[in-house]
Amino acid sequence: MIIKDNKMTKINLKDSVFTEDDVPFVSTHKVGDLYDITYYDLVAILGEPTYNTASADDKVQKEWVIDFEGYRFTIYDWKTYDQDFTINSLTTWSVGGTGHGTPWMELCELIHSQKDDL
Repeated sequence: MIIKDNKMTKINLKDSVFTEDDVPFVSTHKVGDLYDITYYDLVAILGEPTYNTASADDKVQKEWVIDFEGYRFTIYDWKTYDQDFTINSLTTWSVGGTGHGTPWMELCELIHSQKDDL
């Protein structure tokens, strides 16, 4: 849920995630972390990752590219080098954005509120 115009609105974040085929070029840097959330929680909330296979340098195993409130964000594991660990044990994810002034904390809060509804 998110409050917009003094009304509670449920946002389906799955509609905000790009697929690998339609993702625009996005250059982000780490702006924060998303804590206490598993891969399976993220899949339930966001759908399948935009990039479901490891990056060429193996530093990222799973990554979502999200359009939220007009900004591009990425949620990804960083340097786990282990897909099994990422899927089954990781609970702290990196959040990439285009700047620290972007609403990345609101995105994290929204993800956590939807996790509470699972």
